[in-house]
Amino acid sequence: NRLIIPGRDLNNDLVFCINSETGELIWMGSYEAKAETAHGPGSRATPFINDDKVYTFGRSGDLVCWQLEDGKLLWRKNVKDEGGVEPSWGFSTTPLVYENMVIVQGGGKALVIAYDKLTGDVLWKSMEGEVGYAAAITTNIENENKLLIYHGTGLSCLNPFDGMVLWTVPWPTEYFVNATTPIVLNDFVFHTSGYGMGCEAIKVTKNG
Repeated sequence: NRLIIPGRDLNNDLVFCINSETGELIWMGSYEAKAETAHGPGSRATPFINDDKVYTFGRSGDLVCWQLEDGKLLWRKNVKDEGGVEPSWGFSTTPLVYENMVIVQGGGKALVIAYDKLTGDVLWKSMEGEVGYAAAITTNIENENKLLIYHGTGLSCLNPFDGMVLWTVPWPTEYFVNATTPIVLNDFVFHTSGYGMGCEAIKVTKNG
């Protein structure tokens, strides 16, 4: 019966836990997080609920694990500490929980980062470049689970267990705004962007 809503005020990231049946506030969490970029004060990324925990990703790069029951802050990490760079519209990628990992885009020298979902320890970092704004997704290609990352200059397929890049399809949009989550159907991946780029459907294998 818990609904998680992200928010912000001028200097803090906020998270609200609301009773989905009554609308009553169950708990509220916050931490100071000043944004480096403008383009509106609001929160960006949709929280991810996994078992008894909630993962939020703030526009300033804070990945935070909360206890779903009472809102206790269990751990907090910032992608900038791993070489991440805040994009023009703030960090926006919804965290993805997969197996024992929680995965986000950090940009800079840590385009993709996987943290241990229980401790916040970095398990692997992969790629360098401009961060995108789309949620990471997993897909099954030739009976193997893969990770799709729609970053600022294209679409990349990674091994989710170590971050190894298997292939990349270039898609360099103006201002690096790749913001929509790709759609997968069998061995086809469809993606689309604004700024005059249009859309593309690609046929994929695990190697290319």
